[in-house]
Amino acid sequence: MALLIYGLDIDEVGSAQSWRETLAELLPDMEVRIFPNVGDTSEITYLTFMHPDFDAIPPLPNLKAMFSRSAGVETFVDHPRMPNLPLGKIEPGNVHGGVGKSGLGRSVGLGWPSDL
Repeated sequence: MALLIYGLDIDEVGSAQSWRETLAELLPDMEVRIFPNVGDTSEITYLTFMHPDFDAIPPLPNLKAMFSRSAGVETFVDHPRMPNLPLGKIEPGNVHGGVGKSGLGRSVGLGWPSDL
């Protein structure tokens, strides 16, 4: 089971290292991968992003849910390659996105929604 982060490793949302550290605390059994270091795509079960380029993201056959940090979904929701899966919203509590990371960790770690 792995979580792929796409486009969240920027200064306004947090560095790749800050995402890894926070999620390691919240989800110690979850492997965190930062795009473009995708690895075995069959191991990725969660995807989180800000402005996804679904043409650049490879098919993720075991994806269960996605989490967006975007203010809206209109720029990507109609993309023909967007998976038809649950989409959650991550909201930061501060400039570094601490609550967003915490909320993502709780959502994935607690199995929300329950059938994922």
